[in-house]
Amino acid sequence: MFRNKEIRNFSVVFVIITVIVAAAGFAIHLAAGIFVLICAVAFGTAFFVFTKARYKSIAQLSEQIDLVLHNADHLFIGERNEGELSILQSEITKMTLRIRDQNDALKREKISCRVHG
Repeated sequence: MFRNKEIRNFSVVFVIITVIVAAAGFAIHLAAGIFVLICAVAFGTAFFVFTKARYKSIAQLSEQIDLVLHNADHLFIGERNEGELSILQSEITKMTLRIRDQNDALKREKISCRVHG
C-alpha cells in the first residue's frame, strides 16, 4: 500500500497536519492536545482500514483479469457495492464477454472457412 505514491504523500501530509494541530491543541490545553492525537489516530486508522480493503478488492479484480488473459473458461467477479470498483467490475465484465463473443465468432468463421474452403 505504501508503494503507492499517493498514499505516501497523503500519509506525510496527514502526519504534518496532525503534528501542527496537536501542537496547537497542547498549547491550548493538555486535554485538547490529547483529544487531537486520539482523533488523528482514529481517522488515520479508519482511512488505512478502508484503503486496505479497497486494495484487496483491486487485487481480486486483477487476479480475475489475469485468469481471463490466460484463457480461463469462466469469469467470476463478485458483486461490489456501488462506487468506482463496482463500475470498473461492470465494465471489465462487459469487455470480457464481448471479447469472448468475438473470439467465438472468429472460431466459427475459421471452421466455416475450412468446411467451405
